[in-house]
Amino acid sequence: MKTYTKLTSSVLAATMLAAASLTAVSAVEDNTPGTVRVIVRNDVYSAQNGADWDGVLIDEIVSLDDNDSVTSVMKGVFESYEMDYTFSDSYKYFQSVNGLDEYENNGSGGWMITLNDWFTAQGTDAYTVQNGKLKDGDELCMQYSCSWGADISSMWSDSTTTLSSLEVTGAQLEPEFSADNKEYTLRIDSNTAEILLTPTAYNKNFQVRIYKNEYTPESSGSELVKSRSFEVENGDTVYIGVANPNWETMNSMPYEETVYKLSVSSEVSVQYDVNGDGAFDINDATAIQLYLADLDTLSENGLNAADANGDGSVDINDATHIQLMLAELV
Repeated sequence: MKTYTKLTSSVLAATMLAAASLTAVSAVEDNTPGTVRVIVRNDVYSAQNGADWDGVLIDEIVSLDDNDSVTSVMKGVFESYEMDYTFSDSYKYFQSVNGLDEYENNGSGGWMITLNDWFTAQGTDAYTVQNGKLKDGDELCMQYSCSWGADISSMWSDSTTTLSSLEVTGAQLEPEFSADNKEYTLRIDSNTAEILLTPTAYNKNFQVRIYKNEYTPESSGSELVKSRSFEVENGDTVYIGVANPNWETMNSMPYEETVYKLSVSSEVSVQYDVNGDGAFDINDATAIQLYLADLDTLSENGLNAADANGDGSVDINDATHIQLMLAELV
């Protein structure tokens, strides 16, 4: 029997982080191949303008069966809620959900599904547990569009293969992310760190994949995931690829892949940068004072930088020394 677990606001953030990891999410039942997160939402056609409903309709953690596909998972969720839906057996897509039909708002409306933030290139029957295209920890998000997907970042005639954003937890991205800049430093506080990367494609018809130390898009070196949590150490290199020609896409026009390179470093980029903001200023003296008063903590790099006078300890004299250096008195 399938298990459906409703996500409340108190556990949503923790669930998202856990599901982002490549480490398998614990199965709800011992005999299942894992769980997936299922979201159904309408953010583009408001109830005020005539839709039966808008916003997030469903947000569930669902246990998988060995014979599951995206189709069976979605149908199972709708049936558990006793919601009406229609499904095209010919083209393998959902035509209506809970009273909200395709083409209802205009001739360009309809339902689309992302698998790990990528708009799938085939019908929903093509992604199954058996063929490995539906797996533990995946996220399925069914979304309503009023314009063939363009209003929800699915653009069939757009060849842009950059990221629109890159969220980083556990490291400092230097410089700040810009879609056109392809090389960065991932600054970590010690020799090793656990990081979480969440890259988002500008055009979600193109897949995004994350690799550590070797970029091997022609092989199975990296699974399609919405986010990836993993350990890095000083000297590692992380690659984020977008739209490699080996990966599925609905887009048939010519396009070129984009690859971002993130070099991992535990070295301090700015001497005496106590607070780790990439600058040397009065805030670094303040960071020492807060640390000494037990009002804040310092990273390993921050503690090393805090010994500004080089006497082997961190005390108020270091804050004073920084102030004197800033005033060019030492």
